[in-house]
Amino acid sequence: MKKERLLIIGASSFLGGALVPLLIKKNNYELVLTCRKEGGCAAWKESGNVDVEYADLLDFDEWDKIFGKYNPGKVILLAAVSRFADGEKNPSLTIDVNFWGVLNIINLCKKYSANTFLFTSSDLARDAISTVGITKYLIERIIIGNRDKKLRMTGIRVANLIDSKGSVTLIFKRQIDEGKDLTVTHPDMSRRFNTRREAALDLIWLLEHGKESSIYVVNKPPVKIVDLAVKMIKEANKNSGIRFTGAKPGEKFNEPSYEEEYVVKPVKGREIALFDRSNYKNENTADFIDRLNVGNDEKRELLKALGQLLPPMQNDT
Repeated sequence: MKKERLLIIGASSFLGGALVPLLIKKNNYELVLTCRKEGGCAAWKESGNVDVEYADLLDFDEWDKIFGKYNPGKVILLAAVSRFADGEKNPSLTIDVNFWGVLNIINLCKKYSANTFLFTSSDLARDAISTVGITKYLIERIIIGNRDKKLRMTGIRVANLIDSKGSVTLIFKRQIDEGKDLTVTHPDMSRRFNTRREAALDLIWLLEHGKESSIYVVNKPPVKIVDLAVKMIKEANKNSGIRFTGAKPGEKFNEPSYEEEYVVKPVKGREIALFDRSNYKNENTADFIDRLNVGNDEKRELLKALGQLLPPMQNDT
């Protein structure tokens, strides 16, 4: 029986590093792995049923060639500007990558008749006020408003991944090793965490079972950052102190569990939940776009694109 072709965009990412080995072990797909930089996917070339391509998410012509060459049945998109600080540093590039680049992949999925598109959103999309959060949220709205029944579009808000690049756990480990105080923004700052293996297993489940036109969330309680700092100091058997630095502009203080504030349906046997579409009903996409720190021309282009893609009740609720 011929295996279905699965395209993973951003395979060399931190999450991709856990996802790809699991899929190779399962051996039920022909994998096409793409990375932005030459050599990024080199480790996977020797594995069976794996093809490797290199392309930047903003090189639209190259992606058309990749889709035309492989005609993937399923697509997982991991590539993104995902760090809060990177998004605030360069909001225009973040919009180009996280919105226009993703929208191009969605259009190519439709053009080449893929049956599944799996999107990695972020907890930053919750009450989004940062550039990364807003761009992720806008793609969620496109997924929720999808009317193409031939393409199953599903997304998940990935929680903070332990030890990913720029993560607080790596920062704390470095500060402990250097004998410095651990820097925490605020005593009440909290976040939700996952290991990358947990996140990868969730993606594999969603690839097969995720509902069409739906968003999922990690259904875990948040952890106070100061408690995490204390725990890591104790585990390292060090006497490091803790210094509070204050939140950055656009940075949220806490992330209560989703069940406290939203309508969600827990998935049996997994620590994720279906995020009910009713949670979007009182939200106007224009309000989120207005929060972006970019010029009016860029905002108008986003509004125009969303106006063409979303049903009236989705675009102006």
